[in-house]
Amino acid sequence: MTRHTAPPHAMLAALLLLATTLPATAAPSTSRPAYGCLKVNAPITPIRDRASDKAAVVASASRGDVLIKLKRFCSLTGRWCSVSANGTTGWVEKAATKIAPCPPSTSKPKS
Repeated sequence: MTRHTAPPHAMLAALLLLATTLPATAAPSTSRPAYGCLKVNAPITPIRDRASDKAAVVASASRGDVLIKLKRFCSLTGRWCSVSANGTTGWVEKAATKIAPCPPSTSKPKS
């Protein structure tokens, strides 16, 4: 059995042509937050501008508030998680939160 293959440069040219002629598609804006959500389980927890106890507090979250995770994993030490809440981004202590489902409002596009 003989296998017929196109020369490598012909395959590359075909791939480039295909890539330049297909329309670019973006992920739908109705997708869930990429890394999930965290629910605050402490009475009040500060949201800080860096992953440090000494960092400035940019906002605070109360028990039951849902925060959107901005990174797949928390900090290298595992103590701090990068989050977003009501347009504010920052870092919260992981011990003050627990993994929670994201509410539907986080998956709807903003008008």
